[in-house]
Amino acid sequence: MSAATDLPVLRASALTRVFGEGATRVEACAGVDVEVRPGELLVVKGRSGSGKTTLLNMLAAVDRPTSGSVWLGGVELSAATEDELVRVRRDRIGFVFQGFGLIPVLSAAENVELPLRLLRMPADERDARVARLLADVGLSEHAAQRPPEMSGGQQQRVGIARALATDPDVLFADEPTGQLDSMTAAVIMDLLVGLVHERGMAAVVTTHDPAMSERATRVLELHDGRVVGSTIGTAHTHATENVRR
Repeated sequence: MSAATDLPVLRASALTRVFGEGATRVEACAGVDVEVRPGELLVVKGRSGSGKTTLLNMLAAVDRPTSGSVWLGGVELSAATEDELVRVRRDRIGFVFQGFGLIPVLSAAENVELPLRLLRMPADERDARVARLLADVGLSEHAAQRPPEMSGGQQQRVGIARALATDPDVLFADEPTGQLDSMTAAVIMDLLVGLVHERGMAAVVTTHDPAMSERATRVLELHDGRVVGSTIGTAHTHATENVRR
């Protein structure tokens, strides 16, 4: 298991996102500071409308902040051109969606393969990587199945494998267990945590599920776009205790 390093791979300062003007003005995210290091899983929690998805989209270079800055390594995403952001999203970021986001007419293997085709990876390398990723998420025997033929949990596993295809610096997941029953959700949570630590990458996960916080390195709580709590996660505490022993 890889330990988190001292240097953040992702950091944001005074991140703010405003929608509308005048009477319709809404500050969806207000002055948020974030740092995430390799090997860390940061959970962002809060009720619906708290600003979780707005924050995640800015950190993942999907949306630009009204003010403040976002850095991925040495690249300032908030100041990057659209072409630069396209390359960052393609090469350095993985995204897992609540609604799975799979292409229904493609098989599980073909869905996972898509990011690698965008990278123009040679076919033999693509095939080997797809096979390994499906094995990592426990779906080797389901490679030929299409999403409509799979359970919700299986579809989300495909989504996770696809998000990991380019070996990203940061994995983002927006309510990844929101459409799953509690038992399946727990399995997906454990899978995400295991992959993050095994690969030593950073991850940011939004959720309203308290059980996810138990698996986090750190927990950031939002309310009305503002940070109202920042705590060390249970997983971090247990890891520290194990080291001391």
